[in-house]
Amino acid sequence: MKRNTERDYWVDDSKVQKWSAGKGKVRLAWTKWLGRNWIDLRVMRREDDGYVHTRHGVRITPDQLREMLPALIEMLEHIDNTEEEERREDTSPRLKLLPPQPFPPHAGIKEKQE
Repeated sequence: MKRNTERDYWVDDSKVQKWSAGKGKVRLAWTKWLGRNWIDLRVMRREDDGYVHTRHGVRITPDQLREMLPALIEMLEHIDNTEEEERREDTSPRLKLLPPQPFPPHAGIKEKQE
């Protein structure tokens, strides 16, 4: 009988509100299950004795991960470029505003005459 094993490669606190404040962690692991190798990306739920698996995740084969890597790199580059463009737009010169104008007299209030 083959033994099932798991090895964590990356674990971080979940940034999703439902799993924030230590309720859940995102984990990337190599799992050997039923004699096959899997890459497991999953939310782990906090319980009294540590973190346990949830159904919130995905398992892919090593070949799928290899095929996915170029797409992941492309996606990250696209995100970085978009964020950079947004930062530049936020710091770009705005339309020139008109100089401040004096406030018009308030309706119903008579100006003081000398």
